[in-house]
Amino acid sequence: MIKSIKQQHSMAKFMMKTTANQNVMIFHQAKQQGFHQNVKLANNQNAQLSHLVIGGGSGFLGKQVLKQLLKSHKGAAGDGFTQFQDELSNLSQITIISRNPKETKLALEKELKNLNLEKNSLIQIGVKNWKDDDSVFLFNHQIFDEKETYGRDKKVAAINLSGVSIGKQSWTPKYRKEIFESRTKTTLDLIQYLDSFGESASTFIGTSAVGFYPCTTDGNQTNVYTEDLTTPANNQFGELTNAVEEAIKNTNSNNIKNKIIMRPGVLIGKGGGVLNDMMVPYIGLAIPIVFGNGNQPFSCIHLEDAANMYIHALYQNFNSQNKQVAIYNTVMPELVNFKQFVKCLNSKANPFSFPLIPFPYSIVKTIFGKERAQLLCEGQFVLPARAQQENFQFKYPTLDSMIEQVTSRK
Repeated sequence: MIKSIKQQHSMAKFMMKTTANQNVMIFHQAKQQGFHQNVKLANNQNAQLSHLVIGGGSGFLGKQVLKQLLKSHKGAAGDGFTQFQDELSNLSQITIISRNPKETKLALEKELKNLNLEKNSLIQIGVKNWKDDDSVFLFNHQIFDEKETYGRDKKVAAINLSGVSIGKQSWTPKYRKEIFESRTKTTLDLIQYLDSFGESASTFIGTSAVGFYPCTTDGNQTNVYTEDLTTPANNQFGELTNAVEEAIKNTNSNNIKNKIIMRPGVLIGKGGGVLNDMMVPYIGLAIPIVFGNGNQPFSCIHLEDAANMYIHALYQNFNSQNKQVAIYNTVMPELVNFKQFVKCLNSKANPFSFPLIPFPYSIVKTIFGKERAQLLCEGQFVLPARAQQENFQFKYPTLDSMIEQVTSRK
């Protein structure tokens, strides 16, 4: 049983239901239809987001979300996300859920040491285990009792970024089960935990992926997907993302005001993600391997833009009166294929462009297995229609600008 830091509440039972099928609509149709853009506070006009809970906060994306929140918070150093600057200034507590709080605390302190958090008297970051009420605080910096960070006008939200890597190893039955449970079970747990805050509970954000959409090896841009598609792909990635999204949509939660689903593409950023597998450590040279035919769609996004889109989605929908689940394709707006990505990386990371190294689908499948081969050799063209409708500002909207930043020596 999950313990609330406010009181013990009974855990809600969850019910699952099926979603209805809808047809795919490409971007210009989505623009004609439009999305709900105006944030309207329900009932209490003075409600503020004061406490944010993050599952998976020590991962590649989780650490970047944390960085962007702190950079954007008034009084913190750095160039952060300024669209919701005033709202972000009301955030007083961030709680990271971790199985090993002390270990996570040390790792995050190392990652965030340049932000001078211990000198910022406006926000505190706690790390806690599901089973414990007490938190350990980064830099031993605690200025509030945790119970002071939520209440009638002080709301709590949650973001789940948990999940083991789908490309780490072959999908044995055991590892497949771990992949699914690391996403669905943590989603259910975090929804129930947020719901236990009672009237203080506000918004839940869960993480799916662009793997929800059908994939192909074809670089023809005939099928371009926006958030309108509700029928998952008929493959293992569609099954996985649909299981996560069903858990987000249909878990019974009486107190949570609204729910959001993020569908991120490939994350491109320094120090992790796909670049770790394509760059020579310490030297910084790119290995120009082209998996499959190279024409497979490659929907990706800069790590910083991905983190900012999570923050945008959180505040854009905070206490919204719209009860429908909001879905965001977390990708850059430019459509590219994998060979274009490799060529751009090759030209910017290396002193001269090396010859491309072909790696046929059949060989990739033999070496890495069916699931990872499909992950590497197939893809889908996806557009961030909702984010663009809401005027989200990409810092790195193109492949060229994104690769320029991640290959820079700064």
